[in-house]
Amino acid sequence: MILSLYRISLIILIFILGICTSFTDILKKKIYNKTLILFSVLGLIIQVIYFVSITSNQMFSYKLHQYVINTVLTLIVSFVMYYYNVWAAGDAKLFMALMLAFPQDYRVNNMNTFFMTLIFIFSTAFIYVVIDSLLHLYKNYMDKKPSIKPVLHYDKENIKVFLSRYIFSYLVVFVFNQYVTQNFEMNQLYKMILNLVLITSFFKVVKQVRIMNILSVIIIVLLILKFYFFGLYNGLNFNIKISYLILIFGILVLRSIASKYNYKSIKVQDLKEGMVLSFSSTILFRGSRVKGLPQYTSENTRTRLTKEEVKSIIRWSNSSKGHEDLTIVRLLPFAPFIFIGTLIVILITVIS
Repeated sequence: MILSLYRISLIILIFILGICTSFTDILKKKIYNKTLILFSVLGLIIQVIYFVSITSNQMFSYKLHQYVINTVLTLIVSFVMYYYNVWAAGDAKLFMALMLAFPQDYRVNNMNTFFMTLIFIFSTAFIYVVIDSLLHLYKNYMDKKPSIKPVLHYDKENIKVFLSRYIFSYLVVFVFNQYVTQNFEMNQLYKMILNLVLITSFFKVVKQVRIMNILSVIIIVLLILKFYFFGLYNGLNFNIKISYLILIFGILVLRSIASKYNYKSIKVQDLKEGMVLSFSSTILFRGSRVKGLPQYTSENTRTRLTKEEVKSIIRWSNSSKGHEDLTIVRLLPFAPFIFIGTLIVILITVIS
């Protein structure tokens, strides 16, 4: 009775929090701290009541230990991913709030809850981006716009970049699967999804091809040293799966297509607080005498436009050097994917 009430209460809490934050993130591009604090406190209260009620249970120490581990890992991973601009501060706090409220007895294949949830969060986001990009590609093709050519065209320099990313991706996947995933009980599907998340996350953090090449050389040198000192086949599995090679190739191609539709042209009069300008747009402001114009953009949520900056840009558009249109970054509301990823893990545990 207590266990059922515990699960139902937290699932309802997670569902309401996910709906509220997804709604505000899509419509207003914001996740409000008041909402996160309220639901985090409610989730912690329910968790405390549950753990107090099972103090005499033999599984008490184990469940409490797992909850503490998941909480600590969630805090660390959320902060790291925010620090490296993988997601926004609101997304990091939402993920922490959902993990605090996650029923501790819902675990998948003896893996940490936060770990599996992250996999499904980024998998659903990646699938959405791919579908959205392909729809834009199809629309441009049907409208007979010329933008399809640069999407599918690769010159000599692009091929070099592609190969550098391919080699780097495979080395990362090889090392990760060799020394990490083989120590966990995980089916092939989860390994594929995890590799997808790993590669896309690395591309988010390591953006310069030169750095990728340096890291690739370092990994190769370390592997050679291991071979030299410990033997060629000592502890290493050289079974190269075709599925991983195809996965890496597919991710690189789809990222190339998706990158063409990260931007959107917009009328200056339609600019709103919270939007993010592209780098090419901020260059237009240089040399202008209008005060308050944004001089820099990282093309992520850390450089959202303020009300004052929007007003300055509108004044600039009416000046002699102004333009009627600017390019903005198409920000992806991430709260729905965090919510969907959490729900998927809950559904899997309920069904299994």
